[in-house]
Amino acid sequence: MNLLLIGNYTPDRQRSMLQYEQLLVEAAEGLGWQVECWHPTVRYGSKVNTLSGLGKLAGYFDKYVLTPLTFRRRWARLTASEQQPDFVHIVDHSNAPYAPYFQGVPVLVTCHDLIAVRRARGEFAPACPRSRITARWQQHWILNALKRVPCPGFVSQASKNDFIRLTGREEPAAGWPILFPASAQPLEVVPTDVAAARLSAAALKIRPPFIHHHGGATWYKNREAVIDVFLKCRIQMPKLSLVLSGGKLSSPQQARLEQSDALEAVVDCGAVTTEVLSALYSTASVFLFPSWYEGFGWPPVEAQACGCPVVASNAGSLAEVLDDSAALFEPGDIEGMSEAVMGLIQNSQQSRALIEKGFKNAERFTFEQLQSDYKTWGLAACGPLATTK
Repeated sequence: MNLLLIGNYTPDRQRSMLQYEQLLVEAAEGLGWQVECWHPTVRYGSKVNTLSGLGKLAGYFDKYVLTPLTFRRRWARLTASEQQPDFVHIVDHSNAPYAPYFQGVPVLVTCHDLIAVRRARGEFAPACPRSRITARWQQHWILNALKRVPCPGFVSQASKNDFIRLTGREEPAAGWPILFPASAQPLEVVPTDVAAARLSAAALKIRPPFIHHHGGATWYKNREAVIDVFLKCRIQMPKLSLVLSGGKLSSPQQARLEQSDALEAVVDCGAVTTEVLSALYSTASVFLFPSWYEGFGWPPVEAQACGCPVVASNAGSLAEVLDDSAALFEPGDIEGMSEAVMGLIQNSQQSRALIEKGFKNAERFTFEQLQSDYKTWGLAACGPLATTK
C-alpha cells in the first residue's frame, strides 16, 4: 500500500495535529506501507504570526491560493507518471477543501472535532462569542467540503454525531470508522525522586499537594473553571497549589488570581517537555480537565497513564473516553468538581481506586489498537466504502 498523508500548515503550530500525523506515519510504516507527507505551501506566512491580524491573512493566502496550485501541479505529475498512491489521507478535517484535488483514488478525512464550525454558527454562546466574518466564511467552506468527502473517519462517537448533524449526511450500512488516537507521547509513571529531579532541573518549584491542568489556552479548555475550582478548594486547604502547563495564563486570569491573593500559589509552566509533563502528571494530587468540548481529549488519558486521578467535564467526547474511570461533571458545575477534587486529596483510598480505574482505561488507547484500526480503515477505503457518497 502506498499512502499520501496531507498534514497541516506548519506556521499555525498546531502541535496536536503534528503529533497525530506522526502517529499515523509510524502506524502505516509499521504495516509495511510506503508513506509520503505533503503540507500546505508556506511562503507568505513563514515569518509572521499566522494566528492573528495580517499574519492570518498571509496564512490564508498560502493555504487557499498557493496550496491548491501546488497540490494540483504535484498531483498532475503523479498521475502522468502513474505513481498515484493507493489512497490519500487528509489528517485534519479543516483541510477537507483539498479533497477534490486528488482525483482517481480514495480520499480519507479524519474529523477530530467541529468546534470551529459550531462556534461559527454561534452554538457555544455565551461561553464563547460567535467567530468573525472571515472565520465564519472559512468554516462554512470547510463544512460544505465535509458534506462531500467520500471516506470520513472519527476520533470519537461525539465527533461523528456532530458530523452527521451538521452535514446532514446519513451513515452508510458499512458504517464510518472511529479510530481512537493512541498517546502521542511516551508517558508513564515516574518515581517521586526522579520526578522531583526533573522538575528541579526545569527550574520549577512545585510542592504537593497540587492540582494540575494541561492544555492550550483556548476558550473551550475552560480555564476559568480551573481557577474557580482551585480558589474554592484553597479555602479549605490554604497550602494547595495549582500547576498549569501548555498555554500560558491570560492577563485577566492573572489579575483575578492576584486579586484573590492566590497568584503566588500558581505555577504557570507554559510549554513543557514530555519528561517534565510525565513528572507533573505523576506527582499531581488531581488532574483537572473541565473542557466545554473535546473531540477526543489526550491530557486526561495521559494523566491516567501516569497514575493521576482525574476530575473532568462530561462534555463532548470525554464521557465516552473516560467513562467511569474519572469523576465527571457538567463543565459549569464548580461545586461538584471542587468537592471531587477535595475528596481525592483528602481520601487516599478513594484516590487509589480512581487511579486503578484510570490505568485500566488508558490501556484502551494503545498504538497497536490504532494501527489495527488504521489498517482496517485503509483497506476498506480501497474497497466498497470508497464509492460511498
